[in-house]
Amino acid sequence: LEAHLAAMEAWLETFDVPLRSARRYIQHIEERNNHMETVTMNQRQLLATLSDLVARLSFDGARETLRTANLADTAALGAVAESAATVRALVTAELDANLLQLAAVQEQLEGGRETVRRFSARLQHYLVERVRAMKKDTPAALRGRAKRAALGLVAGYRAQLDPYAPLVAWLKAVDRAGYGTLLAECVAAFQGINKHAVRAYFDELQGRIVKEPREHQERLNDILFSDSNKRLTPDWLARVKARAKQAENGAGGSSGGDKKSDGGKDGN
Repeated sequence: LEAHLAAMEAWLETFDVPLRSARRYIQHIEERNNHMETVTMNQRQLLATLSDLVARLSFDGARETLRTANLADTAALGAVAESAATVRALVTAELDANLLQLAAVQEQLEGGRETVRRFSARLQHYLVERVRAMKKDTPAALRGRAKRAALGLVAGYRAQLDPYAPLVAWLKAVDRAGYGTLLAECVAAFQGINKHAVRAYFDELQGRIVKEPREHQERLNDILFSDSNKRLTPDWLARVKARAKQAENGAGGSSGGDKKSDGGKDGN
């Protein structure tokens, strides 16, 4: 029996080396599979990150819109404001420090900043020239309309600038210096516009205060007198009073004479 067991152990030992080799190979395969799974997971996360980055850094359409935008076309200002917001989101995006080291990312961010600089300068220049033109055209515009509508002219100018409010807010966020220049120009321009408008309004108001009493006096004269030569002038009123006084004096004299006549008759 002991000999049989020894023979069995010797036979089993012949499989020990191959079995250990197979075990090591299987462990290696498992480790490799685990590593590949980790790599695949990392690659998927990297792909998702890069896809998001590409989406955030892609602004070719917005850049072209800002480059070719007609700022005088108020109907298109909504699309322009949307494109401006897209570019602003690009240049203000909080990106991972490692991603910022990528040359492609740095190049795209610099392109976005350049687009912002160019469009902000263009927007500022357009609006400054617009308000300057309003100020320059104000005297001629006031001559062409009733003075009582002067203050309405100022409101009309402001209504013309209202569609640009989203773009002005964008300019304030991305270019404080440009916004400050635009604000100073607008304040100076509207001070001049208001000065012309208010002066015209009060000139008209003063003219109405002086003119209307004269019109009322003339209207009253036409109602009271059919003769167009008779007017309620101071001289005419003085003559009327003098004639009335003379008439009263004459009536008094006649009454006294009548009494004397009556007395004579009684004496007789």
